[in-house]
Amino acid sequence: MSRPVVLPPPAPAGESMARIRDRFCAWVYGPSGPGPDDLPAARAIGELFDRRVSGDEPMADEWDRADWADWADWAARADWADWADWADWAARAARADWAAWAAWAARAAWAAWAARAAAGLAALLGDRIALRKLDTKLARRLNAKRPKFRLAMCNWHTCKTTHCRAGWYITDAGKVGAELEEHFGAWLAGAAIYLASHPGETKVPNFFASNEDALKSICESAAREAEASP
Repeated sequence: MSRPVVLPPPAPAGESMARIRDRFCAWVYGPSGPGPDDLPAARAIGELFDRRVSGDEPMADEWDRADWADWADWAARADWADWADWADWAARAARADWAAWAAWAARAAWAAWAARAAAGLAALLGDRIALRKLDTKLARRLNAKRPKFRLAMCNWHTCKTTHCRAGWYITDAGKVGAELEEHFGAWLAGAAIYLASHPGETKVPNFFASNEDALKSICESAAREAEASP
């Protein structure tokens, strides 16, 4: 997890979000992504996604073998008590079901890994998800004298006028935000939008903070956006 990470190049213009998800998976598990590279068989999963992107769709049994090999790498050197957690992780990773996993990773010891993964997704999508003055506009709405829009960090989306921080980013990104959430889950979608909107930033906001702390962070980010304006 400590190896140098080289961000992927932007995805071709107009490419579907499903294919971008494949590119993301190929990068994550490939030699330039964040890994995990302490599990040799994880590289095999990356190679399968790389083949899919190039048009060479792997057979179903190839996916099954890669998933099993990844599990065997872990089981050979781990305590059996960890097996259930690892089996669930491997299954999610192999299927590219990132939603619940990414949210868990962001709160666990893998937080730095999750941020690097989000940076890769932001690099793939680039200007497609970059929103100018992202937090400035959000802070203005939330701090209005008679606010019509609210922040509720307990759910990604509560209703049309109430979202958590990541939920607001997804909503503000419109159709592409909805597609991003559908394919990657709310945490990765929100994190990627934030990073794409703040070039040079590497730290992802805490999407599990309290309402008060989240609003304070949004306002601080808005202040930095004002300082960065030409």
